[in-house]
Amino acid sequence: MKKLVLICLFILTACAGPQSRYYKVDPGLAAEEARKQKEIAITDFWQDNLRVQRVAYPIKTNNWQYCGDAVVPTAGMYLANFHLFSKNLRDTTADVVGMDEHLRVAQIYQNSPAHKQGLRVGDRIIEINGTPIPSNAKAMVTATRLANEQHLTNNHVTYTIKRNGQQLNYTINPLPICNFPIFLSGKQEINAYADGEKMVVYRGLTRFFPQDENLALILSHELAHNAMRHIDALQQNAMVGGLLGATVDILASSAGVGTGGRFSQAGAQMGAMRYSQDFEREADYIGLYFMARAGYNISEAANVWRRMATLSPQGISIAKTHPTTAERFIGLEQTIAEIQSKKANNIPLTPEMTGGS
Repeated sequence: MKKLVLICLFILTACAGPQSRYYKVDPGLAAEEARKQKEIAITDFWQDNLRVQRVAYPIKTNNWQYCGDAVVPTAGMYLANFHLFSKNLRDTTADVVGMDEHLRVAQIYQNSPAHKQGLRVGDRIIEINGTPIPSNAKAMVTATRLANEQHLTNNHVTYTIKRNGQQLNYTINPLPICNFPIFLSGKQEINAYADGEKMVVYRGLTRFFPQDENLALILSHELAHNAMRHIDALQQNAMVGGLLGATVDILASSAGVGTGGRFSQAGAQMGAMRYSQDFEREADYIGLYFMARAGYNISEAANVWRRMATLSPQGISIAKTHPTTAERFIGLEQTIAEIQSKKANNIPLTPEMTGGS
């Protein structure tokens, strides 16, 4: 073993090194710089997250009628604690953005019930309807459950908060909101998706679209996917296709031909693709209505897809799961004209639905 270590050390002495002078860093200065970079990372992530939640709030509150049974009460405030951040950042979140282990009011939306009642950013949530709120990763889920339960019984929610050492009670009559929470991913991809239960936005998308109206279009599109139950429909179609494929596999097997389940797999894929593009067209259409109903300016919405085309030029004329970006531009332009005509003639902004929707 000693000989092996000596041989390794001898080999290392033959390694080439730098040929010029280079800086030597004081460990204390490096630690201080690491702290500053963590603060910047926390601040940037937090501001992006608050922006996504703020832009989404009017979209989800002005379109709850389309969300079926996925509707819950909201006081119009965003509650959070430092469990939203990765473990290596939590030690400095209190100093940077005021977030610690306690559930606190992180954001209050303009003219919301919480705003009108006088709650403030930084208020610590002690109890909801007399039930204590834990200071752990389950705090947000617990708070949501308690607010929902009380609202179903009494149509109001009582928040006990602590502010500057003083304990205060606020009784709020909440508003309905689509129960599809939004999560910000740290990934830098220019992407967002809906899975039927929630919506996820990648940070790359927030940087690519610094204007709130553009971000609102994307969020409205994803909300439309969830509200119209597209993910459930895709799964059902995949199951139907898989069953048809399985029938072929069984028939082939009875004839002595082993398929290895290839027809089942192919059938599931074909079923999932059956209305994929049409669901995207519907999400574009319904999403624009959602955006307009939320009070956002939709006049430049079609240009978002022109800009998206620069990311994937092949999608301008060729696409599989989504319509081409060229088609989406024309479709959005037509929908914008439809909505603006309704606004000009004082017609309610209600999407035109077919009997099968």
